[in-house]
Amino acid sequence: LAIGDYATALRLKPDLVEAWYDRGTTFTRLRRYENAISDFTEAIRLKPDFALAYCNRGLANFQLGRYDDALVDYSAAIERDTRLSYCYLNRGTLYLTLGEYQRAIDDLTDAISEKASDAIALSRRGQAYEGLGQDSKALEDFRAALDANPKLESAREGFARIMSEQHRSERAK
Repeated sequence: LAIGDYATALRLKPDLVEAWYDRGTTFTRLRRYENAISDFTEAIRLKPDFALAYCNRGLANFQLGRYDDALVDYSAAIERDTRLSYCYLNRGTLYLTLGEYQRAIDDLTDAISEKASDAIALSRRGQAYEGLGQDSKALEDFRAALDANPKLESAREGFARIMSEQHRSERAK
C-alpha cells in the first residue's frame, strides 16, 4: 500500500524529494534493491546534498554486492554529514567484508563515538580487531557488545572463538 501511495504522490508532484526517499526506503525493506537505488538516485538528483539518500543507496548497492558503488555512496554521505553514525557503521561493515580491517575499525569507532552502546558496531569492530590479530581489543569489544545485547550472536561467537583459541594455546604451553 505504501508503494502505491508514494507512486500517487509522485504522479501529483514529481519533485517531492521525501516521497522518492521514503519509497526507496520502503523498497529497501522489501529487498527490492534495484527499485530502491532508482528512487534514491532520483532523490539525490533533486537534492544533491541529501546525505541519507546516499547512505541508503549505498546500503542497497552493498546488498547487491556492488561494493565499489556502495563505498562511493557511503563516502559521499559522510562528506555531506559527518554525524551519520549509521553510515559509518555501514561503511565500516563494508570495509570488514573487504578485509580492510583498520579502515573498518576507524569507521566503526566513529559510529561507536556517536552511540557507545551500539552492540552491532562493537561486535563488528571486535571482528576487525580479531582480523588484525589484536585479540585483547577484540575481546573487549565482544564483551561490551554482549553487555549491550547479551543475545547478539556475532558477539557470542566472536567471544567464544577467542576464548577457545586462548585455552588451546595455554594447554599447548
